Amino acid sequence: MDEERKQRYEIMLSETREIIQSIEGTMEELVAEVKRKVAQLKSEKDIQLNIYDNYCKLLNVENELEVEEEDDDDE
Repeated sequence: MDEERKQRYEIMLSETREIIQSIEGTMEELVAEVKRKVAQLKSEKDIQLNIYDNYCKLLNVENELEVEEEDDDDE
């Protein structure tokens, strides 16, 4: 392989490495964003489950969501 061709491949190698690093950075940002959203939704769900449970107690009815929630926690 002549020197000119070698230099071209080295440049392409470097550019490809930068693209891969950029993709990895984007992936990490997206994963972090999804984790934040899941945590937010879980918090909102917990609040609503608490409200629902209190309504069940006021009405003296069984909270069927409480049983489902316990089953979900086991997974």
